[in-house]
Amino acid sequence: MSPRPRTNPPPPGRPGRRAPSARGAWRWTVLLASAAAVAAVGLLVIRQWRHPDPGAPDHPGTMAPMPPDSLSRMQPEAAYARAVQLVDAGEAQRSLPFFQRALSFSGEPATAHIDYSVGLNNTAVQFRAHLGIPENRTRSSYERVALLREALAQLDIAESLATIPALRAEVHANRAQRYLTWGFQLEAWREFREAEADAPGAWRATADEWSRRLQHPERPDPGPPAPPARASRR
Repeated sequence: MSPRPRTNPPPPGRPGRRAPSARGAWRWTVLLASAAAVAAVGLLVIRQWRHPDPGAPDHPGTMAPMPPDSLSRMQPEAAYARAVQLVDAGEAQRSLPFFQRALSFSGEPATAHIDYSVGLNNTAVQFRAHLGIPENRTRSSYERVALLREALAQLDIAESLATIPALRAEVHANRAQRYLTWGFQLEAWREFREAEADAPGAWRATADEWSRRLQHPERPDPGPPAPPARASRR
């Protein structure tokens, strides 16, 4: 019988290496799987945040995709009617390409630019539920400010096209609404006074109410004024 091979004992202070147990290997497997799952969820959330909608644009401030071929063949009257319908239905962002199509023709009335301003402003303040959390449809404050600037620019165009006092009053009232949305109460009051000057019977009560609010801010807020009615239709 041959002698058994001799096993040298470990040096003093260095215990022998133990083979990994099945429990330790299972723990490492669970940890690695959990880390991979967290990374995958994180990538998905980042992707959804960067591109919240399938047709989301790559350039800030342009909230609507370019009109498709079917839209480019629409008559301006039909595109305008569809845009107004979408705004009234709470789909302001979808209305923007139709407004752009309608306004691509010269000779559009002031009311079309007023309604386009409404669509731009509503797009900037619209919310949606994303992963169970309400958030702006726009991706950044930069986009919201760009939409507001364009909304005010459309009102400037409408004012230059307004030919009757009632229509100019509507422009001023809508501009006041834009200012109120973003917290510029003094500027809104000034616009309501301009609307009153053009149409006293329609806007005097609103202008007086905002004068009282500015003079007595401690009083309860009765809420926003009623949206201005359109002065005319196509």
